[in-house]
Amino acid sequence: MKRVLPNALVFMLLSTPVLAQDGGSQYVLTPGAGNRALGMGGAYGAIADDASAPLWNPGGLGLIARAQFQATRTSYGLDMNEEYLGLALPNWRWGTLGATVRHFGTSGLDGRDAGNFQTD
Repeated sequence: MKRVLPNALVFMLLSTPVLAQDGGSQYVLTPGAGNRALGMGGAYGAIADDASAPLWNPGGLGLIARAQFQATRTSYGLDMNEEYLGLALPNWRWGTLGATVRHFGTSGLDGRDAGNFQTD
């Protein structure tokens, strides 16, 4: 014990903190979907109890008491947008059926053929 404490103290003093940074390598669909979830800044995994639960925490489907439907459209700028549809149908006997459809699109890209010539 006499040797562990000084070693731990030296280690703590010499170590540098590691800071999390987003270097632009984030997956394009990371922000998620659902009005409430996006309004909370993505801190939604523990309380996912609406039609967007299949994207955040599928276990939250068990907390849904009545049928829900969600539809959102989000624009991320630079001609990128996302459409989301979510449906949750609870059943007292079989549990809850959750279904989602997401579409992520962009515009303003040139079409090219196999010879790298621009197409219409």
